[in-house]
Amino acid sequence: MHRLLLALLAIMGPAAFADETQCDTEFSITVVDHLRRPVANAVVLAPTNTKDELKIFRTNADGVTKLPSLTTNSCSLEVSAEGFRETLWKGKPNAAVTIVMLPIIAGRVLDDKERPMSDAFLTSEPVVFAKTGLPEFPIRTVSDAGQNWSKRGGEFRLQSPHFASILHQSNPESLMPLFVFERTYRFGSFRSLPLSGLDKPVELKLQPLVHVQATYTFNSEKPPRSFRWIITDKEQRTLAEIRATIETNIYATLATLNCRLPAGEYELHCVDMIPEHEPVVIPVKLSGEPGSVKLEEQDVEPRIISDSNVNMIVDENLEAPVFSVDDIEVPEGNWGTIYGRIIADQATLQHRPVVAVKSNPAKGISQDVFAEDLKVNQKTGGVDNVFIWMPKRPEKIHPDLIEPPIEPVWFAQWGLRFVPHVIVAKAGQTIAVANADAVAGNMHTFPLKSQPINWLLAPGTIGARAKRMTLNKAESLPFKVTDDLHPWMSAYWLVVDHPYATKTNSEGDFVIPNLPPGEHEFRVWHERKGYIHRKLLIRVEAGKVTKVDFEPVSLALP
Repeated sequence: MHRLLLALLAIMGPAAFADETQCDTEFSITVVDHLRRPVANAVVLAPTNTKDELKIFRTNADGVTKLPSLTTNSCSLEVSAEGFRETLWKGKPNAAVTIVMLPIIAGRVLDDKERPMSDAFLTSEPVVFAKTGLPEFPIRTVSDAGQNWSKRGGEFRLQSPHFASILHQSNPESLMPLFVFERTYRFGSFRSLPLSGLDKPVELKLQPLVHVQATYTFNSEKPPRSFRWIITDKEQRTLAEIRATIETNIYATLATLNCRLPAGEYELHCVDMIPEHEPVVIPVKLSGEPGSVKLEEQDVEPRIISDSNVNMIVDENLEAPVFSVDDIEVPEGNWGTIYGRIIADQATLQHRPVVAVKSNPAKGISQDVFAEDLKVNQKTGGVDNVFIWMPKRPEKIHPDLIEPPIEPVWFAQWGLRFVPHVIVAKAGQTIAVANADAVAGNMHTFPLKSQPINWLLAPGTIGARAKRMTLNKAESLPFKVTDDLHPWMSAYWLVVDHPYATKTNSEGDFVIPNLPPGEHEFRVWHERKGYIHRKLLIRVEAGKVTKVDFEPVSLALP
């Protein structure tokens, strides 16, 4: 028998007796802790080649588990283990992967007078600031993976999900960033903790925040069309991001940063998002004294636009250069992208927001609340909050977009209005519902296919305390969401079973990327008019960005 096996091995070669499963149909996942020690018995939730099917795998004593190979180009893994924060990983499958898990971090937050601070926001990911200079609410981070709030006594346990890529691996000893703000945004702190010390209690002392305004003036003939400010420390570690406020006149284009930062040394990077220009870096050192700091930098060469262009810019009074095909990344492979701007007609341009309810401090209404059923950008003429979507799921969907996003869609009551006013969610995606007001609220949905939801939202139901829901059925139309306690509050949700749906932004622009080539049917809808286009046929070309032109739309009430 032994000689027969040797003969077969000589004829067929060693490959004939290799473990085919190990070679061709599996790939390994190694789970380690913050000190690179194996994490045994970790749970890995992974997709399979069967649509909408997930399977659970567990790591062995060496922190390793084997996953079946996948036919998709990308996948998402959720990893959990006792004593560790849930870890989210996205990347290409079918290759060995090492995933770092962080322990649950405990400690307390102290104010500037070393008193315990409750209701302070904590995250281990860079914060996204709004143009107002405050963190966007619901508070966003770069990956939107999660957030926590300190409790009574200032105690906190940072156990929200994180993405495996957030660690500062360029340091001799990897660091984890930690950001904390108190809810009025007058105090905060940025810290980088060494991974070797994460097992010990952390004490975070808040500092007064300094209001920082920085403006970079582009005098060149071709200024960037899309800016973002990236705030880093001296070691180039990203701390926060903010979209620049753009102002264009006949002489220059100005990109302005507006934010609040704790004392420290920073670098403010003005980044061209296309990109066509080198980033501009402005160093700044902030003392511990609260106040305001203004910084200004500009190109050396002046720019004066020719007379033929002056009238166009002054007449249209553009807030930013016109959105163009050059602003959008050209799709790779056999996929196409569409974009466009929906603008208002002259009658609709005359619209000004009306007061929905006047201020009444006795009833918790601190200021006038304006109606949000129509928002028109007076600079660009664009209409905000217009839905554009495919009414039917196409047969072919980009492999990176098949699964619902892991990140939740945030929806909140804030200032006695719903924020945002409209949302687009994918069937199966989590919707997190918060209440940042000091008064109770209500969220009452009116879907066409799913069961309606009628929730009472207690004051301060934010962060980890926010309620969460999942809608698994796609809707044929956007549906209304109301607050039965505050009748002037309303919003609209659109739930689809594919990734090809969006809404216009504050400038009236929209982009839908990675569409399959061919002619597709779209619907265009606004809450004031209903269908703007019930059946809009758009031809998508592979490897191209296609502009969709629209006639000015009338949304003014009779």
